[in-house]
Amino acid sequence: MQKYYYQSGRCEASSYQGLYPVLCESTDVKNEYKKVRMVCKGWKDGHATEPSCPMAESCSVYINTPDIIEDKGMALRDKKLGE
Repeated sequence: MQKYYYQSGRCEASSYQGLYPVLCESTDVKNEYKKVRMVCKGWKDGHATEPSCPMAESCSVYINTPDIIEDKGMALRDKKLGE
């Protein structure tokens, strides 16, 4: 199952401060998800498998996102906001 986590930070490519979506997938542990990749506008339409962002490999927002996120009903979203 996939969900979205919104990480606060500053996008180095656009210089904007905000909440940026990170795609997460469930693990074998109940209510535990691992980060997979960014799905922000720098990833073309947000669903692309290849980034169009020049900072994709060194994205500080992605790096600062926890590797494992425990969903207690508030941390993750079923749909990407704005869709």
